[in-house]
This record gives sequence, structure tokens and C-alpha cells, in this order.
Amino acid sequence: MHKHTKRWTAFAMAMTLILMLLTGCGAQPAPSVVSSSAAPSSGGASTVDGEQVVRMWTFLDPEADNGRSKALKQMIETFESENPGIKIVVETQDWEQMTPKFFAAHAAGNAPDIIWCIMDEMGAALDLGALEPLENLFLKDWTEEEIADIDDSFFNFGVRDGKHYQITHSRNYMAMYYRADLFEEKGLEVPKTWDEFIEVCQALTEPQPDTEIYG
Repeated sequence: MHKHTKRWTAFAMAMTLILMLLTGCGAQPAPSVVSSSAAPSSGGASTVDGEQVVRMWTFLDPEADNGRSKALKQMIETFESENPGIKIVVETQDWEQMTPKFFAAHAAGNAPDIIWCIMDEMGAALDLGALEPLENLFLKDWTEEEIADIDDSFFNFGVRDGKHYQITHSRNYMAMYYRADLFEEKGLEVPKTWDEFIEVCQALTEPQPDTEIYG
């Protein structure tokens, strides 16, 4: 592992912890910030004008006029000022294509150093060996209290062999709502299986004078 690795992963850590407070990507599955395994194994970041370049793929454009983009730009500027000789280069990607494009870049050996990966594809990323365990990077320097502060179901998503590969920063929750009055009216119980769910939906679907009720 190269000497610069700890420094650029510290940026990923700082960026991630702040972005945890920001909103997600609409109805899209939540993204996670992960460190590509290509960075340490490929000889480190490239050098331009004497600076080590760290490439990050994200759907955000630091120059755009919105809250998340402005926050990202400020974090990059702060990190670069505190770490002379390291340049963070954001390569803005299309949200829908970013993760599959990352997989292709990993296969070609030119993946970015930091990637925002859609949660639905975390399993595929791990199967490809495209991600570096965070324990090999900054987590080994965290105290037990610092780890406990983020130790929840999101932090443990995708853990393999006791190693963590991502930190979730856009937390989307999914739930089903139901009309308690209609359930009570028809004597229905809240379903616990998919078969029960279908039966409840069928029981609730009925024509009405002005509209149709669909379960």
C-alpha cells in the first residue's frame, strides 16, 4: 500500500461522514461511498504537475448550483488545503450508468479511486473483488467508540468475512402503508407473507359509486 493511500481515504471518510446528513437520490436505491481496490493495487494515483491525483466518480458536479454539489466542492477544497500535493478530481457520471461503468473500468484496470456505488449492486461489486476493505484503509485507525457510532444495519450491509466495504450516506427507507379503517371494516389482519398480502389486496378491491378501490 502506498503512502498516499491513507491520506486520500481519509478524504473519503470525511466526505462520507458529512454526506450521511444529506438527502438521498429521490426514489433511486441508496448509494454508498466505497474505495476501489484498483487504487492501492495499481501503483497508486497518477501524478500531474507534481500532485497526486485521486479520481472520484459521483453523480454530483462540484460546480453545480445546488446544496450537495456546493458541500462536495467545499469538502474537496478543505481536504486539498490540508493535504498539499494531493488533487481530488471529480469525474461526474450519469447516475444510472455509473455503477456498471465502474465494473467495466475495474475489468479494464482503470477504475477510479473512490466510487459511489448503488446499493443494489454491492453484491456484484464484492463478487468482482472491485472494492478494498475499509479495515485496510482508515478503519484500522478508528477507535472502538468511533466505529460504534456508525455501527448499524447500514454500516454492516455487504460485510464479508468480517470486513466492511462501504459506508452508506443516503439512507432510503421503504415501507407499506395501509388503511386501518378498511382492514377493521373487513376483519382483515396485517399480512405477514406474500400469499396473505395477495389475499388482503383481493379482499380490498371492490367497485364504488364514484371510484374503484384497489388493494
